Amino acid sequence: MSHLVLIPILWFSALGHETESSHEFRFASQPVAEEFRVGREIASKTLKGQPWARTAQRLPLQRVWQGDQIVLGTWNDGLTQRVADTALPLSPALFSRWLGYLSQSNGLEEEEIQDRWQVARAFLDSRMAFIVQLSAFPTKMIFEAPLSPPKTEDITEVRFMISSGEREISADSHLLFQFRGSSRSELENLPWWRATELDRLLGSDWDQPLPSDSGWGDYHRAIYLVSIPVSEVAGREIIFRVLSPNKERRATLSLFKKA
Repeated sequence: MSHLVLIPILWFSALGHETESSHEFRFASQPVAEEFRVGREIASKTLKGQPWARTAQRLPLQRVWQGDQIVLGTWNDGLTQRVADTALPLSPALFSRWLGYLSQSNGLEEEEIQDRWQVARAFLDSRMAFIVQLSAFPTKMIFEAPLSPPKTEDITEVRFMISSGEREISADSHLLFQFRGSSRSELENLPWWRATELDRLLGSDWDQPLPSDSGWGDYHRAIYLVSIPVSEVAGREIIFRVLSPNKERRATLSLFKKA
């Protein structure tokens, strides 16, 4: 289920030129203007076939981070490989885009936008952080019942390692919540931010609530906040590894910024 991927992550700062990678994770005093604009544009668009008239359904919030999400592992549903394990870098670019979306969809005023941005600076400045979603699903074959139960120890007994240059660092991690369902779809798009202080930055009055209990079923997901100090990062590439009893998930991330 695990595999190696190489994905460039574009970290933006307030500067218009390339800087050392450690600076790309630091939050400036204002949201990144270009990313903020992109977020507003996403919220201004509608689903295909629904041009703006009196009423239309806007593009979902998930479009804000779809391009940032890193695949750590997949699962075969009996027909095809599906994404099962992901890491989402919590960058200034992402938060700027998210705030732009909320400013358009929720009508946030300038003062509230600034207040929310300060939450991000206090919570994450000088740290490289990720939201990591790990899944344990039953093994399946096409048109057949599950062949084996999920190995839940691979989402609970885990250790997160980040290699940077010649160093390998054991990352700090915090389990935000763990949930199970009767299908994979029940576990998609859970509002993880509601389990952190970032709800004050990323939250909306219209967010769905977190599940009130752990649920039931053979499909399991655990969501973690994982981070290391930016000062521990050297060079322009890191290897992100998730170690567990039966597997190793990993991805190689290239840390660069286009001029």
